[in-house]
Formats: sequence, structure tokens, C-alpha cells
Amino acid sequence: MVAPTTPTRIFLGSPDDLLEEVIIDTGTHRDHDYGVDDNEEFQNSNADDVNEDPDYEPDKDETTTVMKLTRPSDISPPPDKRGMQEPPNKINREPIKAHIESFNPCISHYRRAHAPNRRYLPSDVSIRMMYDDFKSTAVQKCSYDTYRQVIQDMKISFTKLGEEECEVCLQHELHVKSDHADLTDGVTSDRCSTWKRHNEAAASARVHYQTDASNADANILIRSVDLQKVIMLPRMPGNKTAIFTKRIIAFNETFAAVGKQSKKPSHIRERSLAVLWHEGIGGRQGKEIASAFVKALKEMRDAEHIVLWLDNCVAQNKNWYLISALLTLVNNNDVLAQDVTLKYFVTGHTFMSADSVHHQVEQQMNRQQGGKVLDFPDFVDVVSRCSNVEGLQMSNIDFRDWSPIHSAAKMKKSGIKLAQMVEIKVKRGSKTLSYKLNHDDPEFIELDFTKKEQCWCFLRDCARRTEEYPLRRKLILLKSCAP
Repeated sequence: MVAPTTPTRIFLGSPDDLLEEVIIDTGTHRDHDYGVDDNEEFQNSNADDVNEDPDYEPDKDETTTVMKLTRPSDISPPPDKRGMQEPPNKINREPIKAHIESFNPCISHYRRAHAPNRRYLPSDVSIRMMYDDFKSTAVQKCSYDTYRQVIQDMKISFTKLGEEECEVCLQHELHVKSDHADLTDGVTSDRCSTWKRHNEAAASARVHYQTDASNADANILIRSVDLQKVIMLPRMPGNKTAIFTKRIIAFNETFAAVGKQSKKPSHIRERSLAVLWHEGIGGRQGKEIASAFVKALKEMRDAEHIVLWLDNCVAQNKNWYLISALLTLVNNNDVLAQDVTLKYFVTGHTFMSADSVHHQVEQQMNRQQGGKVLDFPDFVDVVSRCSNVEGLQMSNIDFRDWSPIHSAAKMKKSGIKLAQMVEIKVKRGSKTLSYKLNHDDPEFIELDFTKKEQCWCFLRDCARRTEEYPLRRKLILLKSCAP
């Protein structure tokens, strides 16, 4: 055992105000004590009899080094400059990013609020497959974990059905873990109150959805509506040429039966509808989505009352293009509907029967020989093979050039925003809309929202110009993927 040594005294600072550092080396550790020298006897708590340390070098002591580097005018030491230089073995990530971009990640169909921060790759692509291709083609080498981390840093995700999580609930969970572990202890905050209202609204929407599912009858047609996630054609798993080609995007707006009608439809009009098109004739803007709604509702023209459950996506399901299109449709003779009601789930809690249809479509694509879906007719055939699902193709003439018929002045005067509404109803013979701010409200509130000079419009007056798929992209796609 090494005997402890006597304290070593070093004076730091200016001569007028000496700061005494007392260093005690016990052989196993070194203690530092500071104080103004008042000639009092130093009391050592670690040892009674200590000897002076002959090996101590003040110039190598960390405390004296820091004090020497600190100017008298500074109140804190300078920042540590260690770790500022790049390590010699750091990997250049630009080739990795370029390789990931070659798979053409795109924006989610209904998560437009994430654009362009979050992008998605189709389900026939995996990180392992991408990494194996990078190893075989790139000169630079990297580990699988590095490649996966770059994908994560680029905010690229892979579409997986039924795995959407609520961001509000996740943030609340982290808040509870960090701030107060038990909500029953009486501790509340603004975040907790916001989450409580969010959770109550989600529960209320779910109860009303289940009630509608059990009360469906011949006169009330109830459907859940959702746009399927990224579908890229041709779908050729394992074919690198097809994967790296900028493929065409297909769309599936599903109107799924709810409740008993979804299990044993007694009539073809009670089957789920899948409205299908591709970006060669239309995109996913509000006008195109509204046109898909009109196409589906004309197929359900015999129903007197129609209830549609939707997610809360403003860009597609809660906009004035859709409201204007439905008000126009219900006041034309193409359908017998007396009213159409839109009911919205709370964001993050949108599980519905349409998810089951999308799962069937994904399974049918995987059951194709080699998992291949070569073109749009193949995709239509895949959807038609799903149980109790009828595929409905959009054509160029089905897309309408809808114009919003709402009055901005009237909406501003009412103080109500479209985003606040959880239920919206349009009725035959009326130019107003009815709305609820809570699913539990007993009655609808009437709102005069149309322009003063607005007259009824007809579907034939909304025809749009014919659009064509860009010729250059068509030639590239044919050259890369055609036999």
C-alpha cells in the first residue's frame, strides 16, 4: 500500500487575491481543495500523517492548465477544442445518398403534411436488398448499420399497412415519462389536457363508427374511404432495372363496406368499391380525389342516405373541392341520394375497414407469379380478385375541373374553419351545409357558405382538358422495362 503524501500548496491568481490549491495524493486518487490562504492549519480528512509527493508536476496538472488558459477577464474557461477534426476513417455519405435516391422515394398518398420532409419507398423494396445492391456496385464500402442510418437521416420510410401511430399520443407518452410518471398523482399540464381532449375525441369517433356499422340498413349506405399507400408499376421484385426506373404511380381510392355488409354482401352494390387510376391521367390533388368520389357515388346511385368515414387528411378529404363536388352531385339527377354525410376520424386513430381491403390487395400482388404486377391492367385484375371488392377504373372524362363554391367572406364572418368540423352533411335542395364540431353533439348546425351569385352547376359543365403522360417518361419506362 502506498503511503499518503503531504498536501502540496500552489497559489493561483493575482498576488492581491491568492487562491490556494491544496493537492492531496493518497496514492490511489488525488484530492483538490481551494481557499484563500489565511495561515490556518490545513486539516486532512483522509490521513493524519502524510509525506510530500516528490513526483508531482504542477505544469501537468489539469486544474493549473485550465487556469493558465483562462484570461483574467473571462468568467469561464475557453471551449474544449478536442474532437473538432474529422476522423481519418470517416465515410463519405454522398455516394450512399445518391444510391438511395436512385430508388425514387416519393411522397405518401395521404400524408401530404409530411412533404417534403418524409418520403416513402414501396413495399417490394427492403433495406437489405438496397444494401446488397450498393455493395455489388459501389466502389466505396460501408457497413449495413451505416447504410440504414443514412436512410433514417434522409427521413425515408417503407410503406407498411396498419402500422400508423398517433404522433400526439407518442409525444404524450414521452412527456409522461420525462415529467411525471403517474397521471393519478394530481399533476397536470397543458400537454396532458391537450392529450386528454385528443383521446376523448378519438374514442368518441370510434364509438360512432361502430354504431354506424351496426345500424347499417338498405336505405343507409355506410362506407369507409381511404387512399392506398404508394403503389408503383411495374412491380417486379428482384429486377434492379425496374426498381431504379422512375415508375408510374397507381392510385386506389377504396370505398369499403362497413359492418355486416362487408362480410356477406347481398347485392353487388353492397360490395366494396376500389376506384383505380394512374398518374398518366390524373394525380392526387383535391380535384382528382373529388372526381373519384363522384365516380364511386354514381355507382351507389340507388342509396337514399350515404355516410362516408374518412381520415382527417385536409389535402384530400377535407377541402372545398370535395364539398363543392358532393353538393353538386346530390343536387343532380345522377343519384337518388337525399344527403351525403362525411364523418372524420381523429388523426392517428383512423383504423377502418378500408385497411382490410388494402391488405387484401397487397396479398394478391404478392400471390402473383413472382410477385410481378407489370402494368395497370394487371393491377386492376389483382384488385378485382380480392374478396367482395369491385374494381372501378377512372377514365379521362371522369376527371372534373371542380371549382370551390364557398364564400371566403361568409366563412370568415362565421368564425368556423373547415378543419374544426368532424361531421359535414350536404342535402338535396339546399345550398347550405350542416356540420358538427363534436361527434356527440345532438344536432347539426346549418351554415350558409356558398357565394351569393352561385347557381347550381351540372357535372357536364365541369369537364377538364385531357391530360397525357409525359412522352419522355413513357419512352424511358418502355425502354427499361419492356421486353
